[in-house]
Amino acid sequence: LDTFRFSDCSTPPDEFAAAGRILVIGPPRSGTTWVEQVLGRAAGARVVHEPDNETCNPFALRAKTSLGRFPVLAPGDPAPIAYHDLWSRAFEGIGRAATARWLTAKALLRTADADLDAAFDHGQSRLSARLRLISALAALPPEPLPERPDDPPVLVKSVHASLAAEWIVRRWRPRVVVVVRNPLNVVGSHVALGWGPSGLDYPFLHRGLARLGWVPEVRPGATPL
Repeated sequence: LDTFRFSDCSTPPDEFAAAGRILVIGPPRSGTTWVEQVLGRAAGARVVHEPDNETCNPFALRAKTSLGRFPVLAPGDPAPIAYHDLWSRAFEGIGRAATARWLTAKALLRTADADLDAAFDHGQSRLSARLRLISALAALPPEPLPERPDDPPVLVKSVHASLAAEWIVRRWRPRVVVVVRNPLNVVGSHVALGWGPSGLDYPFLHRGLARLGWVPEVRPGATPL
């Protein structure tokens, strides 16, 4: 049976969590979009969909260039200012800046799949000319108005932030909803979509995970499963 579980894993305790901020995380194909759509139907909720996804948000490309597709960050780790700014705007309920520059960067991004794979999955040391142009055009959304007590809640959903969740929680204190799906069904969904291996052996992610003793090493020649 294909079952989903999601649990409130707020850290720090709820009494210290920022009112009106919710982070929904889980691996790709785990059901996070479904949870986002259900919770996002709450009256007045502001939904920010995958602000850190470099395949659809030009600014995420700039923010994650040195971190890789799935940033690995412990609570006290340093991170690029752009990555901090990305999450700051997201929790303020602003997903993108619909300017001419942003729309141009977005259009270029739709043609850059191979460039993104080379940069994020294979650890290419230098961004392609196309990605450098997209990064230069990408801009943060404008500063929002000051928060008010009666502002509607902000729900941010990400499939790229699971390994940086504690870093995010320490700074913005959202309530966290972790979506868990049977791993075999996640794998089955990847296969059905024609996706490749998990990427655990990709350079950026491997470097980040190497310091975590509980993560087994993925050796060359390992099976896709």
